[in-house]
Amino acid sequence: MSPQANVIQVTVTDGKPISVSFPSVVIGQLSASDLVRQETPTPAPDGITTVFSVANAYRSGSLQVYRDQAVLLRDIDFTEDSPTSFTLTKAPDSDEAIRTDYIKQ
Repeated sequence: MSPQANVIQVTVTDGKPISVSFPSVVIGQLSASDLVRQETPTPAPDGITTVFSVANAYRSGSLQVYRDQAVLLRDIDFTEDSPTSFTLTKAPDSDEAIRTDYIKQ
């Protein structure tokens, strides 16, 4: 298989390769200060709240959300509401950690 843009090859437990596509984000030139990794959004999870905010405005499509280290899927597990907020489809319990990675606007 020849390399393709935006395709990752993954080997699953049965040993057969599969291809997984992901959306690309056009980012242009960045500096290290444009990248935010493992930020804890506010407010703290409480089992009720589903809308969370990050400290900086993010570029649309760059937000990645983690729930207890599991990667959440955009438009399935969360939606981007504004440049500084997002909504989870299920409220995280108070003992769950929510983290975000994103590119600043």
